[in-house]
Amino acid sequence: MLDCIPGTQRCSHNSQISEDDAKTHNNAEENVAGKVEEVTISQTLNDSLKSSGSVLLETTTEPEAVVRDLESHHLLRLGKKKFSKGERDLLLFAASLHIHERRGITVGDLVKLDKGKDNAEKMLYQGKKQGLFLTLEKRKGKQMQYVISNYKYVLDKKTELDKREEIMPNDISLLLLQELSGKKYAFHRIVLQTTLCHLKDYEFFRGAVLSDKNKQKKDTVRLTTRRSCSYTVAPNGTVMIFIECTVDPFELHTPEGLIDFFSCCGQTYSCLQNAIGNRLDVVPKINEWYLKEFDCNKDLVIADLKDKYPMIYWTARGLIKVKHLGTIFQIYCKPLPDSGKVLRFESQHALKENKTVLDIVNDVTANNTLPFMTAEDLLKQQQEKKFSIPHNNH
Repeated sequence: MLDCIPGTQRCSHNSQISEDDAKTHNNAEENVAGKVEEVTISQTLNDSLKSSGSVLLETTTEPEAVVRDLESHHLLRLGKKKFSKGERDLLLFAASLHIHERRGITVGDLVKLDKGKDNAEKMLYQGKKQGLFLTLEKRKGKQMQYVISNYKYVLDKKTELDKREEIMPNDISLLLLQELSGKKYAFHRIVLQTTLCHLKDYEFFRGAVLSDKNKQKKDTVRLTTRRSCSYTVAPNGTVMIFIECTVDPFELHTPEGLIDFFSCCGQTYSCLQNAIGNRLDVVPKINEWYLKEFDCNKDLVIADLKDKYPMIYWTARGLIKVKHLGTIFQIYCKPLPDSGKVLRFESQHALKENKTVLDIVNDVTANNTLPFMTAEDLLKQQQEKKFSIPHNNH
């Protein structure tokens, strides 16, 4: 019977272990010891960080603060004066995801940054081995999530709070419904699709190649001080356009808002022309572009809500997220440059069938109706459930 003790080099056996077997045995013990040491370091650091700085980390909105706190705990232990630029960039990116999206970093996140899958896996593995990253129990899809070790306790706590806030509060749903009914929807995070008029134009497009695998070219331009546009051009001629305007959404229910929106589309059209040397027939006309995704929102100014309903604490930092009939609704606080802090009611929509920009605008402006599930629809259903009288089957 073989009796081995992990972490030691003694092993009793009725017969002498050969030299090759001893080497194999020692290597196995070193691997086990390394894994035990890695787990022990991670657990010890995570436990100690719960009481050393996590209070400050819970309130910070700056990724830099998280990384500096990490440096104070790890540089001396690792025998380093500072992290390399690559290590620091990785940590800052991960901290940004932890703070702003309340999730861990995945291999897929790094692949999107053109790091390559093998390199991305290596970066996160090495970070975990050094005790800089820990893994989360919950995966993002099929991918493992990694969290900076000094932030795991904070992220676990915030995730638990998010779970508690997933349920719509019925007691104020009627009040919110009344407030929302007097406002119009605005639109942001708009994704458009079109195609090149001439497939050969792909070769002449200026822009960085995203990856050697799909060969898409990408560029980003500023439309205004508060809006930007990115576009990708694929070798098959597909052109995807992404208009980001979360702090300055488009109000399509007003003439000024329509002019504003189509002006930005016109700027994008000009950018595509300029990208291949001022060619005129690069892509079809704007009214032939397809709208693929968009977010719509209604904002309630928190200062006004406080004045009208002082008994309710409106500045809760939690995020209420509800999925209903295939639509994701979010309610959260957001600071805006002109209005100050607002309570934003937001829904995310992806169109399965091809509808042109003109079709959607006509749907939105005609009779002021919206061709999709809205926050009001959700709140009304909450009220109907609350006040419905159950039928007696007897």
